[in-house]
Amino acid sequence: SLVEDWLSLIPDEQFSTTRRIPIYWGGTDSATDCHFDQSNTVTWNACFKGVKRWLLFSGRSFPERTWERKLAAQRLVRSGLASPMNHTEKSSGFVTLEGIERYTAGKLQDLPENITFHWADVGAGDVIYVPWRWFHQVHNVTESIAMSRYYVARENYQAYIAFLREAYHHVKHTVP
Repeated sequence: SLVEDWLSLIPDEQFSTTRRIPIYWGGTDSATDCHFDQSNTVTWNACFKGVKRWLLFSGRSFPERTWERKLAAQRLVRSGLASPMNHTEKSSGFVTLEGIERYTAGKLQDLPENITFHWADVGAGDVIYVPWRWFHQVHNVTESIAMSRYYVARENYQAYIAFLREAYHHVKHTVP
């Protein structure tokens, strides 16, 4: 549900009020890397100006732990679906047309077999919903302005709590 939000009830410093509803501006032909949102949150994205092309697929069947999203994204690069991006530390891959063609021809390696791609053009006045741990890549077809909302609801509550426990366990055992 887009109105159900339990995140405000769960203490979590990484989701302050200012970080939960970011506004995004994208120039024509700019794009994000292929990623899933942190902490197993769900999100919606409302486009106010322009057209954004979304590519989505579930990452829930990937064996990497939920807090290791960079490792899951690196699997996309190793499989041949995504190309490496080196312009920032954060970037981990960009799904290419060649990668999708390799996918449809069954020539990818090391990806779960049940990957299904979905895409949509989201224009001014449209809203798209992104389930928890779904990979997505956004291409701004035109200059775009949009707003997102990250939240926890009934569908992702257990996944969010598991993420917090796993992340806490990881930090607890890696800090000297």
